[in-house]
Amino acid sequence: MIAPHGGELTNRTIEPAAAQRELHDEAKSLRALTLNARELNDLELIANGALSPLSGFMSRSDYDPVVTSMRLGHGLAWSIPVVLGVDREDAPTIGSRAALYDGDGELCGVIDVEDVYEYDKVREA
Repeated sequence: MIAPHGGELTNRTIEPAAAQRELHDEAKSLRALTLNARELNDLELIANGALSPLSGFMSRSDYDPVVTSMRLGHGLAWSIPVVLGVDREDAPTIGSRAALYDGDGELCGVIDVEDVYEYDKVREA
């Protein structure tokens, strides 16, 4: 088997069923964010390890170097920003943890918010 990028496969899925129920219960008390199709795809790729070594959406410490030098903050080559977008007016209300839902209202995950920052589409191009 080919080694994953960065050397270690990142698995962010929740097992067993009891842990999934706990997460569903916790999600009810968290700020809800509805993901668009791209963000849902990114979330699935993060969860199953296809975007290893990423363990979540990028914090600013990875985003900035990816955009400027095509490397993650610790130096590993990475050329595409993987970010979770929220509306500017919603950003201050998210808190430190939020529940992630698809367009049908199904819980897809929970995120620990490390930081909130503006991304620059022009700089990303």
